[in-house]
Amino acid sequence: MVYVGLPTALAELGGSRFFSICLMLSIFIMSLDVCVLNIECLVTAIYDDWYNLNCANPKKVRREWFVLGVVVFTWISGFPYYLNTGLIWLDVMDYYLFTFVGQILIML
Repeated sequence: MVYVGLPTALAELGGSRFFSICLMLSIFIMSLDVCVLNIECLVTAIYDDWYNLNCANPKKVRREWFVLGVVVFTWISGFPYYLNTGLIWLDVMDYYLFTFVGQILIML
């Protein structure tokens, strides 16, 4: 609905260019918010809960460097999806994960 219905409805309104820009800007900002939320949840789970409890080393990695490492790692691990073959990789991973891993989880 967001990508088909709203642009069609906005084309019918007066001043549709302004409202279309506002719509795309809000979708872009919401997608950035979801990305930041995912990284922050991952960092909190790993750094705060696991790393601080299990690391007795006084030379701990600062949180900023840890966040940078997580962001770079997630960017590199998602790199095949940024290429022209991204939809193919997404389809392959979706098939194998939900077919084989799903079967293993059902058996457990």
